[in-house]
Amino acid sequence: MLFADLAGYTNLSARHDPEQVHLLLEQLFETVDDITVAYGGSVNQHPGDAVLALFGAPVAHGDDAERAVAAALAMHEAVRQLRAPDGSPLALHIGIASGVVVAASTGSREHRIYTVTGPSVNLASRLMEIGTAGETLICEAVFKALRKERLRAASRGQVALRGVPEPVSVWSVEAFDGTLPAGTSGTFVGRDVERAQFARIVAVARERRTGGVIYVRGDPGMGKSRLAYELAQQADQAGFTWAAAKVLDFGIRRGHDATQQLVRGSLGLTAASEEERRRDAAQETIASGHVPDEHTALLSQLLDIPLSMEQRRAIDAMEDATRRARRVAVMTALVEATTAAAPVLVVVDDIHWADRETLDAVAALARLTMTRPVVLILTSRIDGDPMPSDWGASLHSIGIMALELGPLMAAESLQLVTNLGLIGPLADECVKRAAGNPLFLEQLVHYADDLQKKAVPPSIQSLVLARLDQLGPDDRVALQAASVLGQCFSLAALRYVLKNGDYGCEPLLRRHLIRHDGEQLMFDHALIRDGVYASMLRSRCQELHKRAAAWFADIDAVLHAEHLDRAGDASAAHALDAAARAEFMSYRAESALDLARRALSRATGAAERCEIACLEGEILSELGYFEEARVAYETACSEAAGDEAARCRARIGLAGALRLADRLDEAHAQLDAAEEAAEGLGLVAELSRLHFLR
Repeated sequence: MLFADLAGYTNLSARHDPEQVHLLLEQLFETVDDITVAYGGSVNQHPGDAVLALFGAPVAHGDDAERAVAAALAMHEAVRQLRAPDGSPLALHIGIASGVVVAASTGSREHRIYTVTGPSVNLASRLMEIGTAGETLICEAVFKALRKERLRAASRGQVALRGVPEPVSVWSVEAFDGTLPAGTSGTFVGRDVERAQFARIVAVARERRTGGVIYVRGDPGMGKSRLAYELAQQADQAGFTWAAAKVLDFGIRRGHDATQQLVRGSLGLTAASEEERRRDAAQETIASGHVPDEHTALLSQLLDIPLSMEQRRAIDAMEDATRRARRVAVMTALVEATTAAAPVLVVVDDIHWADRETLDAVAALARLTMTRPVVLILTSRIDGDPMPSDWGASLHSIGIMALELGPLMAAESLQLVTNLGLIGPLADECVKRAAGNPLFLEQLVHYADDLQKKAVPPSIQSLVLARLDQLGPDDRVALQAASVLGQCFSLAALRYVLKNGDYGCEPLLRRHLIRHDGEQLMFDHALIRDGVYASMLRSRCQELHKRAAAWFADIDAVLHAEHLDRAGDASAAHALDAAARAEFMSYRAESALDLARRALSRATGAAERCEIACLEGEILSELGYFEEARVAYETACSEAAGDEAARCRARIGLAGALRLADRLDEAHAQLDAAEEAAEGLGLVAELSRLHFLR
């Protein structure tokens, strides 16, 4: 267990107002408790100004001594950022001890708590008492439980402690678990069977003018994206043209979804192409006849070209299902047209994060491979894999080559580290620790010099945290800010969130934590971004999300709202509502529905909830979910309370949903009630709409 208390608490409480001290303790406990949980521990008690944290109870991890020491160091780092009411920095004393304890409910009939008792609890408390500010003291049992090559500690010798029968060996922790930068390499080894299978598909596409689908699936870090890139290079050498799209779980900008990426790629455009260049490409495509006249407005939308009034009217006249189908048709038509000059390879990376329209587009491309020289490579994690769903069942008639990526073989792993210039015992240790995970192995090898004096981290997550610790303060904060922006981000956005207009990313690029992706920057792997993001305290995450929201306020309504939502900001409901309306006006109904529902879950005022519920009903009606739309409008009616104007609008929407469900008598009854209210309040627009419906 770990005991921590605030250094100089007695003086603090004597010098400052009790309310200020109380608020300070609240902040301290939140900080320390968050770190305890993040390292796999549990908070047992807050006796006075102290924290008793348990590692190994109620859940044991097998490395609980390491977790406790690592947590202690993280607590010291975090608490140094806090300030007393007079501005002075804070510090902790921490004592860590291990041993057999009794964990049970303890107390009297009037008051009982769950706690632990035993000699080691007392020992941890006494170690805490004799420590200096910012120091972590551990007992002999904890010292022996730690891998010595991972620990730097100074012996305090045999120390007599109050309440402990015999003197005990005490160690002062100076450092634990070395900081390890990591990187990636262009070296590619292994996967010979997969590459041979791909070569056969490429040969068929060249000779028979038909293609195939390759489905690459595996756990994170197994090299799915890296293999897809290697296969793309192989196809390029065979005379293929190719386009690629990456599905992101968060941080995607307006106009950059997977379908749009493929449309741009088919026309030789990039994410950075100016509007004039996009307009020229659209006009050339229309003139070539590759896109039917009725689809030209959707081509403009896919290329993020502002729509004319005529184009907007044309899109407004379509049902949402028709719009989605035609957007997919535009994309497949462009890919098909490209095959006239050469076979085509299309890569869609990380479809485990794909939305419905992206999956529809992928299915259309898969069908195209049966009649055209198109080879489609899809990558997916096992967790979230869409293939077992109804979508996957719809592809059963298409021949799909499934490549299940497992760990590299030991010989392949050794070849990789040898190619990267690492030999000897450390190379063997890296191969052993990586367990065939190529991402982890490349990162370990790239920073082998730092490993000479330190132990090899046990996991990718621990390596990411170690690399983060090794960065200088400015670069560490920058990487955390980048993780808040998402896997892909711009330097301008990062500088804004950092409040540092001169920040350069060279150290992060040099350490292979991030890389260039066209005009943007991107984390070298999603796992790196996830590890960095998970390392931050919740309060810090919220602060950075709020800054990111300010950056996107006039740029992207959806990202503005999503960042406010993650920041836990009070204005998130309003922003989500505005973003939902913007998406709905831009014909992205599925996205609008998700945003509207999130807005409704966060809205508190009855009037706001009524308006959002009406929007949800309108979107559901557009999507053809008439029964769900009726429920949404009924919710809006109940939320309207005394607001007759809002209730009137909700009734009109409900009437529309009932009409589409052929419940005409009920629809007319709602219109009658709405008309009475509209006439009484002089609501001209509502009267016009209800007469149109009638």
